[in-house]
Amino acid sequence: MKVDFSSSLSVPAEQAAPTRRRWLGLCLWLAAAAQAAFALALAVLNRLALDRGIAVEVRDDGVGLPLSPRAGIGLQSMHERAEELGGECWVESAPDGGNCGQVRLPLS
Repeated sequence: MKVDFSSSLSVPAEQAAPTRRRWLGLCLWLAAAAQAAFALALAVLNRLALDRGIAVEVRDDGVGLPLSPRAGIGLQSMHERAEELGGECWVESAPDGGNCGQVRLPLS
């Protein structure tokens, strides 16, 4: 599996709360693990960006989500944690195949 990571983040670390930084790092790690284990992806793009807060964006060329996806423990806990921190989380099948998703949190 080929993994590309990019970041357009130019916010000084002290402006993003440490809890958010740690959790977004964990999201990147969990996304890469899920893309390898479940999506059967050959190519992955994970990106950290500043977009109405701080965001982790993920995209892969894997098999996509099943027609009736069930949120497993990992995905369910990511949704819950994003909401606890005042943000949002979504994952869906990409129109051109694979999966895409995003976790977005406010900076503070």
